[in-house]
Amino acid sequence: MELTPESAHFWRSLAEHTGRARDEGRWTNPSRAADPGGRCASRCSLLLVEDNPGDVLLVREVLAGLPHALRLTIAQDGHEAWELLAGDAPRPDLILMDLRLPLVDGCELLRRIKTDPALLHIPVLVLTGSEAARDVRGAYARRANGYLVKASDFEDFEARLRRALDFWVELASLPRS
Repeated sequence: MELTPESAHFWRSLAEHTGRARDEGRWTNPSRAADPGGRCASRCSLLLVEDNPGDVLLVREVLAGLPHALRLTIAQDGHEAWELLAGDAPRPDLILMDLRLPLVDGCELLRRIKTDPALLHIPVLVLTGSEAARDVRGAYARRANGYLVKASDFEDFEARLRRALDFWVELASLPRS
């Protein structure tokens, strides 16, 4: 049986796996010390650009299980994300975004980010359901730093996202805004 955020079996599986009910959880682990070497560690901020509430919940569940703290900001569409990025709010250290977004789609948002001198240094990871070669090529042509296909079950989703975030948060040295 395929697990989707719309199925009751999915939520039971998620609750069993995480030990938390659907609306419970902590999203960061503040016990991690900051790393002065440019890596995020506990100071890392993540902008999640995702319009699907089920996928937002999945990302939050993965973040809750990470050994490092991430400050999470959520934008539900490309327009909201652009307003956050172009405004006076602190810039994120990392952006995780879907391609299929309302108002301003992910490809256009990615183009704007990577052509703006104040934003182009921020790593952008595409997290999408599309495995189409043209979408992968298009994302990298617009200078995405990574392309992750959403897995159909929680364990695969968690494993993929955890490995990607572990790299960007624990290993990569990121420029500080």
